[in-house]
Amino acid sequence: MSAKKGFFKLVGISFISYPLSFFNQILLSYYFGATAEMDAYWVSMAAINLLVVFMAPARDAMIPLFFSAYAADKTAGERYFGAKLNLMLLFCLASTGLALLWPQGIASLVISPGQEAILEQVGRFMVLLSPLIFLMPLAEVMGSLLISFKRYLFQHLGRIFGTLGSITALVLLAERWGIFALVAGALGGWLLLWGLQIKELNKIGFHFYLTAKPRAEAAFVAMGSSLIVGHLLSNLYLVYANRALTFFGPGWVSSYQYGMSLSQIPQNILVVALITVLWPKILDQVEAQDWSGIYQLTLRSARHLSLVLVGISVLCWVFSRPVIYLIYARGAFDDRALELTDLCFRALSVAIIPAGLTTLFSRILVTLKLAKAHFWASLANGLSGVTFLWLALYFQRVDWAVYHMTVATSLNLCLSTVLLLGALKNQQSWADWGRGMYWLARLLLAALVVWYLFPLIPIELENKFLVTFGLAWQSLAALALFGALVLGLKVVQFKEIRELLGKGTP
Repeated sequence: MSAKKGFFKLVGISFISYPLSFFNQILLSYYFGATAEMDAYWVSMAAINLLVVFMAPARDAMIPLFFSAYAADKTAGERYFGAKLNLMLLFCLASTGLALLWPQGIASLVISPGQEAILEQVGRFMVLLSPLIFLMPLAEVMGSLLISFKRYLFQHLGRIFGTLGSITALVLLAERWGIFALVAGALGGWLLLWGLQIKELNKIGFHFYLTAKPRAEAAFVAMGSSLIVGHLLSNLYLVYANRALTFFGPGWVSSYQYGMSLSQIPQNILVVALITVLWPKILDQVEAQDWSGIYQLTLRSARHLSLVLVGISVLCWVFSRPVIYLIYARGAFDDRALELTDLCFRALSVAIIPAGLTTLFSRILVTLKLAKAHFWASLANGLSGVTFLWLALYFQRVDWAVYHMTVATSLNLCLSTVLLLGALKNQQSWADWGRGMYWLARLLLAALVVWYLFPLIPIELENKFLVTFGLAWQSLAALALFGALVLGLKVVQFKEIRELLGKGTP
C-alpha cells in the first residue's frame, strides 16, 4: 500500500469512526453534563495517565530499535520485543500497586485544595480504573508494533470497537450505575482493542517470547530515559492543568474535555493518519541515512498539514457556539455547560495548528533517535504551560487558563522546528526563510478575512433545525471563501492539489 493510499484509507476509516465518537460524547453530555462527578472522572484519568508515563517513552524507544533488530534477524527481533514487553509489565505492576494502595493520596495531588468534595470520588475511580495501567501500555505498544508491519487500518478499527464498547456501557448501565458506567466502558474498550491486536499479530506470524528475561541495554536506556523526562514533564503539566481548572469551580474540567474531544477530531483524523503512514517510510530513510529525503518529506507534509489545520481552526472558532449547541445541548448539559464549553473550545481551536505540527515533528525527532531534542521540546512545552496556568491562577483569570495549551504547543513547535532543521543538516538561507514567512503571512491573511466576516448572520440558538441550516450554509460559504483566498493569494496552486489527489504523497 502506498503512503498516499494508506493516508486516504485511514482518513476514510476515521470519518466512519467519528459519528460513533460524536454519539459517545452526546451520551456523556446527556447523562452527566458538566458536573463535579464528570470532573472527578477526567481528573482520575489524568492521574492514571501519569502512572503510565513510562508507556510512550518505552514504546518510542523500543520500536525503532526493534525494527533494526527484526530487519537483521526475525527471531532476534521477536526476542528483543519480548524482553522489553516483560520489562514494561514490571513497571505496570508497580504502578498498579501504587494506585491500589494510595488512591486518596494520589487524589489529593491532582485536585485543587478548594475542591475536597470530589476527593473521595477521585480515589474510588483510581481503584476501579487501575486495570488500565496494564491495558493501555500493552495496547499502545501493540499498536505501534502493527504500524511497523504496515498494518495501518487496524489501529483505527480497534478504536471503533472501543467506542462501541463505551456506547454500549452507557446505554445499558448509565441509568443504574451512573458515572461508573464510564469505568466499564473504558475497561471494555481497551480490553477489546488489546485482544484484537494480539489476534492480528498472531495472524501475521509474530511470535511472543513471554519467557524472555526483562532487560534494558544501553541504547534503550539512553533513549528511554531521555524521553521519559520529557513525557513526565508533559504529564505533570496536564495533571497541573486539571488541578488548576478545578480551582475555578465545578464543571470546568469536564467542559474543557468536551472541547478537547471536538478539537481532537482533526488531530486524530488527519495528523495521526499522516504520521501512521509516514512512520514506516521515515524508518526506512533513517536506515538508509537519507536526510535529504526525510527533510523534503517533512517539509511537504508540514506545508499541506498547516494549510488544512488553519482552515479548520478558523471555522471552529467562528462557529464554536452553534456546533456545541447542536452536539451537546440536551439532557444534563445546561446553559452554563454551553457557556463553559464554548470558551474552552474556542481556545482549543487555536491550539489545533501548533498541536498538529508538533505531533508530526516530535514523532520524526524520536524516529531519528534524537532523545535530547525531544526532551528540550517537551521541557519547553511543560514549563510554558505551567507558567501560563500559574499566572492565570495568580490573577484568577479562567479566560487565560483555557489558553494554556495554545501557549505551550506554540513554544514547543518553535523549538521542535529549530531542532529538527538542525538534525537534518539542512541550512536554510535567509531567502528561504523569507519565502517561508511570506507564505505563512498569506495563509494567515486568508484565515483572518474569514474570521472577520463570519458568521455573516448571527445564528440564534432557538430551533435546532434552523441552527443546523444556518451552520451548514455559512460553513460552506466560509470554506469556499477560504479556498478562493488561498488560491488567489497563491498559498497553494491547482497543480499541488492535483498532485496530492493524484500521484503525489501526503
